[in-house]
Amino acid sequence: MRILIAMDSYKGTMSSKALGDIITDELSAMLPGATINNVPIADGGEGTIEALGNMDAMTTHHVKVHGPLMQPIDAAYLMHRNTAILEMASVAGLGVIPESRRNPLKTTTYGLGEMILYAIGQGANDIIIGLGGSATNDAGTGMLHAMGYRFKNQYGDSLEPIGGNLEHIHTVDASQAMTIGNRVHFLLASDVNNPFYGPNGAAHIYGPQKGATPKMVATLDQGMRHYASLIKDQYKTDLQAIKGAGAAGGLPAGFLPFFNTTLKAGIDLIFEKIHLEDRIQEADLVITGEGRVDEQTLMNKAPYGVVKLAHKHGKPCIILAGTITEKGKRLSKHGASLLKSIHEPFESQAGLNLSKEHTESRIRQTLRSLETFIREAIE
Repeated sequence: MRILIAMDSYKGTMSSKALGDIITDELSAMLPGATINNVPIADGGEGTIEALGNMDAMTTHHVKVHGPLMQPIDAAYLMHRNTAILEMASVAGLGVIPESRRNPLKTTTYGLGEMILYAIGQGANDIIIGLGGSATNDAGTGMLHAMGYRFKNQYGDSLEPIGGNLEHIHTVDASQAMTIGNRVHFLLASDVNNPFYGPNGAAHIYGPQKGATPKMVATLDQGMRHYASLIKDQYKTDLQAIKGAGAAGGLPAGFLPFFNTTLKAGIDLIFEKIHLEDRIQEADLVITGEGRVDEQTLMNKAPYGVVKLAHKHGKPCIILAGTITEKGKRLSKHGASLLKSIHEPFESQAGLNLSKEHTESRIRQTLRSLETFIREAIE
């Protein structure tokens, strides 16, 4: 009996590994003879470092950088030989700003640039960056500013690299920029496919969750349009034509025109690195899930990718989620054998801030209720 646990995080409540550990513990008691493999997953958002952190010869580097409001913060990245693995959310994400201070007109990716410089200084020539969870909409100008680029208005004055200044940029000055050339390759892991600007772009779709009012969204989108036009003229790169360029507040725009960069779907990158398809082929049962399974899950999020691979190889797959919406239930049409929410509907409707202890208790109760299904699935 071989069971693969490939959980994404319950965002804001419990990490992928912690969820997998609880499930492993409960199943080990239920099925003493089973071989259980706990493999944390992610799709380029929260948990990317955790998902990739189990490779051999991995070291953690702690650094002091600036957060999205230029506040000092402690962050970390991983090094695997000459490859660095970074999460932009750890330095410029929603989790490092109190909700009351979120404002994508004023936030910056400057700290990410600082972290990149640290990694390059440690010998990294391949840098993987998970893009999800950003609190910014600066199109990567903050990151570039840390690396020596300057953004100037029509009068030649340098601008602060924040989302609110995109519409005022007249020229990009690279005269003092760090020279990287092709010796460093950036691999961006994105969990969304949004265009750079427009109704489905970075500002309109993700600006509100970053604290933007409708008026702010309009300002940010206009800034993105203006900046895209400037980059097209100065660097011959059409950002709007690049699928996923709107990820993380347009962060790919800070890489694609300037450096040797590949933008890739997060699940493809991460699943490849952790050899997930091979692990699924070896399993008799697969368990996956995330905090909220909804229509976004069906847009190539991590659990959806697991379901597709399990279906491809004829493996039963259980979705174990915090909550499941009606649209999320469509996963059953894509190969999920069973979808199960650990929380009662009234809890999710009430919007409770559920504790780790409560979540763990519910996971254990839910698994016990599924014992017959699990035994039949692996026989």
